[in-house]
Amino acid sequence: MKRLLLTIITSFIWIIFSSVNGWSQTPALQDQSLGFNYVIADITANSILRFEQKIDTGNYVSINIPPVANDALTPAGSNTYKTPLPALTVGIHSVTLRACASIGCSADSASFSFKLLVIATPTGIRIIGLDNE
Repeated sequence: MKRLLLTIITSFIWIIFSSVNGWSQTPALQDQSLGFNYVIADITANSILRFEQKIDTGNYVSINIPPVANDALTPAGSNTYKTPLPALTVGIHSVTLRACASIGCSADSASFSFKLLVIATPTGIRIIGLDNE
């Protein structure tokens, strides 16, 4: 049992680190969220009604004004907004954002690339006797 657990943990670590080394994209899991910063004063000054996101080459979709999720990386005078990742296929994706008011939308943000991955679930769980080790 200890050997099986050690093998699973070692495999998991190897998959994560061997994969990440070759990526220029940030790795992400489906249940994670995108975060982005926006200056607090600009929400009011520009009468921002919503943010929109574009995934890959798709169309812009409103994400309204997402919940604030400030953290240690949030710049002073800004808020970090958090929006869930939409359902995506495994692989490399990019997201572009813009802020929108009643008179129109801002220019596109810089594109942010990430690689969505799925960590394989262990299979074949069983009791192994002494003669099967």
